Amino acid sequence: MNDKSSIVTSTAYGVTIALPAAYQQLQSAFRSVHADLEDAGRIRGILVIDAQGNRSQFTFDDIHENVGLDDRLFRFEVPHGVEVIAG
Repeated sequence: MNDKSSIVTSTAYGVTIALPAAYQQLQSAFRSVHADLEDAGRIRGILVIDAQGNRSQFTFDDIHENVGLDDRLFRFEVPHGVEVIAG
């Protein structure tokens, strides 16, 4: 395993993602991230535990997939004074 591979394990919450040492800065902010998955693989919720042990839980419900959103909703305009670096 290289130093950027995450470790994914099944838990009571669904799936736990452990960050590798290459992401030390993120590890200092988050203790763990748990994804609650449906049998079909869709995410029902996320539980984030930060470095101090605080828990933030996000639950997704009434999800509508493939609703045909207008492309205009995703148009990005570079704000004045911002330099865009390609590559």
